[in-house]
Amino acid sequence: MNTTPTSETASVQNSKPRIFWCAFVQTGMFATRLPLNWLHPKAQVAVPLGHFAAFLALWGGILACLIVLIVAPLWWLGLPWPLLAGFLLLLGIVLSGALHEDGLADCCDGFWGGNTPEKRHAIMKDSAIGSYGILGLIFSVSLRWGGLALLDPIHGISTFVLMHTIPRGCIGLLWALLPLWNGDSLAKERPSLRQTLIGLAIGLTIGLFITDPFTLGTTAAVVGLAMLTFSALALRKLGGLNGDCLGAAEQIGQVTLILLLLLPTA
Repeated sequence: MNTTPTSETASVQNSKPRIFWCAFVQTGMFATRLPLNWLHPKAQVAVPLGHFAAFLALWGGILACLIVLIVAPLWWLGLPWPLLAGFLLLLGIVLSGALHEDGLADCCDGFWGGNTPEKRHAIMKDSAIGSYGILGLIFSVSLRWGGLALLDPIHGISTFVLMHTIPRGCIGLLWALLPLWNGDSLAKERPSLRQTLIGLAIGLTIGLFITDPFTLGTTAAVVGLAMLTFSALALRKLGGLNGDCLGAAEQIGQVTLILLLLLPTA
């Protein structure tokens, strides 16, 4: 019997729903440290990295909601909100594998540790962290923790979810539209405009369950502008974006979002 898959069988195996599901699961495996292997089909479909842009915001929202559920018992036990905010932030870093924090540290070291694009890229590839990277992480974590702690618990939790969706939705726009560094895998697998818009739409849709459309639109616009401004600095320093730049831009977006939502309560 001939067991060689026909073109019809291959098209069924690699159908759009199957590719869609594989892209969703592989994005979660890339962007989180959740045990997701059991969700992945046995016959894996190779999904280009650019497909991840459509699901980054969704996985950010899933991760944030899961973390809130994990921390909720401590709230019911009466733990003060500033400590709960610290636990939320800590779990967000741990369960995402500190992916974006790593990018921020590398960018801080590379941007100001080298005087040419080549030297900056070499520094960013080095696994060691320098003084600039440590200071960048301290400021990022301190501002996010302090910002969440200054909010009341309800607004703090909703802000925490927005932190993990809006900036991740904006990542796809930077990835799809701005110049990329040729030495990075991102340049070979740029997302399509459709994938980018899906990711942004998912982030905004999640936001509509949390805040009103005007606040959401204003916040998303300012966050996107802050991330774009950082990307302009990255282009000036490196000549093209890489994965570290996108991770660092996400961190800039998180800090901007918290500071922006603190303004009415100042």
